[in-house]
Amino acid sequence: MTSNPTKKRWLQFFDHARLERTDELLLKANKIVLIFFERLSHPSGVQKSNKQQRNTEMVAKHTVSH
Repeated sequence: MTSNPTKKRWLQFFDHARLERTDELLLKANKIVLIFFERLSHPSGVQKSNKQQRNTEMVAKHTVSH
């Protein structure tokens, strides 16, 4: 890669930061897709209560984090 240790450390730092950001974006996208499919699976005439919606979102968050 490079013989300069400082430059090498900076490159490693930026690579790590880029990977963390990519993971974060993938988790957010996954959550959005899960919520979209959950809402899509319910007919438009049927409204879920606030508690049911919170539970659905918590399940989506839990699923994404594992």
